[in-house]
Amino acid sequence: MQDNYSPPSVPSPPPLHTYTYATAVPTIDEEDAEFILGIDEAGRGPILGPMVYSLAYCSAKFNDEHLPTCEFADSKKLTESKRWELMQRISTDTDLLNSQLGYAITSLTATDISSSMLRPSTSIVNLNEQAHDASINLIKLVISKLKSKYPTVKIKALYIDTVGTPATYVKKLRTFFSTSDIEVIKVEKKADATYPIVSAASVVAKVTRDWYLKQQMLKLGIDDFNWGSGYPGDPNTIKFINSRMHPWFGWDHNVRYSWSTAKNALEKNRAVEIRWEHELVKKHGYQDILELAKPSSTTPHKFEVSKDWFL
Repeated sequence: MQDNYSPPSVPSPPPLHTYTYATAVPTIDEEDAEFILGIDEAGRGPILGPMVYSLAYCSAKFNDEHLPTCEFADSKKLTESKRWELMQRISTDTDLLNSQLGYAITSLTATDISSSMLRPSTSIVNLNEQAHDASINLIKLVISKLKSKYPTVKIKALYIDTVGTPATYVKKLRTFFSTSDIEVIKVEKKADATYPIVSAASVVAKVTRDWYLKQQMLKLGIDDFNWGSGYPGDPNTIKFINSRMHPWFGWDHNVRYSWSTAKNALEKNRAVEIRWEHELVKKHGYQDILELAKPSSTTPHKFEVSKDWFL
């Protein structure tokens, strides 16, 4: 991470709930008002921190003539220092990238991801749906900003790193955006390695997520080395999850309670079971609620993961 630089995509203090940030629209000649859009995410799989969706965009001319030389690539293949160097260039007024490349992000916090996934079964919003909604809203936002500045703007192409089945996602996107809105929509695996505009979105998303989580952890007095990568398969992350669990309250808002890793940790570490009155009444009818809440002597101790107690 670069000294004395904070990505503008992360407010201070970092919000506890989902938020969106957008840069100014690039300044170009009116006759060049044809744009290319690219979308990618960071943080889909981790149990810690937000999932950040990023939409990067630039003129078709800049995309063809300059962007391929700017060293963007799949953010996972770039070093941390290179990602931060590129992000800082996008944020520096005197750099060409700052004036010619715009972006918008939506950061879906761990709390909001979990609360959507742990709703009653009839209203669950799974991770794919949350991802689609975030992307669609970013596209709408950027198109609106472009049309406000360039009334005759044309969106030549939109490239997206795949979420789910590509053909199904394209079909869904076309219910929102006609060919007059966006001429070409391509959803592909490894789009961040194929299209520089998606690579740029990938870098913005990754740096934004890393900085957000870093700031949240610093508020708790935790350094980088304590939580690992944030992925469930990382032993350091699992150690962090197990060591910081409170038996009553679980964790803070940086943990995704909807992940099975969290549920397993609650059970393994003997978290206190919470029984909700409305659930007891639904199961047993109206009786003495204190009587219903008593533990059974004939059954072993059992743990339940609450659907809403962490909000």
